[in-house]
Amino acid sequence: MNPALLIGALSPRMWLGVAAAAAASLVLAFGGVQSLRLAHVKHQLVAERGLLDACKAGQARLKTDIARQNAAFQALGDAARRSTEAADRALAVARRSGAGEEARAASILAAREGGDGCTAADALILRSLGVERRR
Repeated sequence: MNPALLIGALSPRMWLGVAAAAAASLVLAFGGVQSLRLAHVKHQLVAERGLLDACKAGQARLKTDIARQNAAFQALGDAARRSTEAADRALAVARRSGAGEEARAASILAAREGGDGCTAADALILRSLGVERRR
């Protein structure tokens, strides 16, 4: 059959109906594609929100860990300051005690009993042991 005869057999009103049906089909097809696209985008949005929630949870854990670490660091600094202060106090006590011992040692060395250094050292050792020196 000749297509020109078929086209010529259709009236202008019929052509309008065919055109309207074709337009409706295109609109429905376009709407279907858009619906599928929208469903895909909604699915992606749900997935991305899940990732965002996981990220926020990780960020909250990180903030908690940082706060805990900062508190531990502060406690370590406080302990170091206390230790330094205690060491400074102990050093001051040792210096005061050492000064007295140095004075005592100087007086012992000043009371050197005649003779050379070896004889004086021997006398000092014997005296510290509580032994009388033999002459």
